[in-house]
Amino acid sequence: MEDEKFVKHLEERSASWVHFLTEWTPTHYPNYSFSDQNIPLPEWYKTTRAAIREKVFTLFPSLTAQYYEKRANYLKGVEELRLREVLMKAIPAKREGWSEDLPHPRVIVKSEMPATPPMRPKTVNDKLNSQLASDGVVDTPPSMPFLSMPITGDLQRPLDKVLDTPIYLAPLPRDPPLTFTAHPPSSTMSIEAKLVCIARWTLFSPSTGLPYLAREPREKKFEMCWSEHGVCDEVLVAWAKEMWWGIWVRQALVNYVGMYR
Repeated sequence: MEDEKFVKHLEERSASWVHFLTEWTPTHYPNYSFSDQNIPLPEWYKTTRAAIREKVFTLFPSLTAQYYEKRANYLKGVEELRLREVLMKAIPAKREGWSEDLPHPRVIVKSEMPATPPMRPKTVNDKLNSQLASDGVVDTPPSMPFLSMPITGDLQRPLDKVLDTPIYLAPLPRDPPLTFTAHPPSSTMSIEAKLVCIARWTLFSPSTGLPYLAREPREKKFEMCWSEHGVCDEVLVAWAKEMWWGIWVRQALVNYVGMYR
């Protein structure tokens, strides 16, 4: 029903249907009446679709799982669009809430790993790992998670404490000629871009489900699915509203380091 061509097709064919129901049938069958003629049209649609769906599932059982899978994906997309609209409305517009005194994040310079690992003597464990690798079993350590400080409660933690989460940055080969100074984003920055910026710095606690700041931004092509984390609208709206300028300062610092690299 969202396809304009499909709706136009229905409108083109509706004339003959209306003529058949309102003129042809009463003329040829004067005493005939439709059993559901007094039912409101939306209710008739609802009951008829349910009956047809049940009939199709009975005739073609294999379509049941496919139907509900597509339906779930569609509803998930609708909920995601709704939630993004709510979050974009919560982000401060223009310079609302901006202050020159916004705290800069604590910087932790990441140490660069040497290109060639240092030599070390082989041990019994090395021989065992080599044997496992030859057998198709590779003993690899678990990947390190993002190191961030999750918030507690319903976003009741003081904002300055949340923004005190340090940030990891790559070392610069030399001191930049200009010191870092945070400025508001350009007026041409869209609200969609602001939401993407927030998403790159937002993680969710596995235990509480609450959002918290990352110490490193996700990749630029990262796409957040806000609805899949099961967080209520009030928490996400408060996060987007209260954290936007703090997150922007962190992103500006990353851009500053990237520019001088």
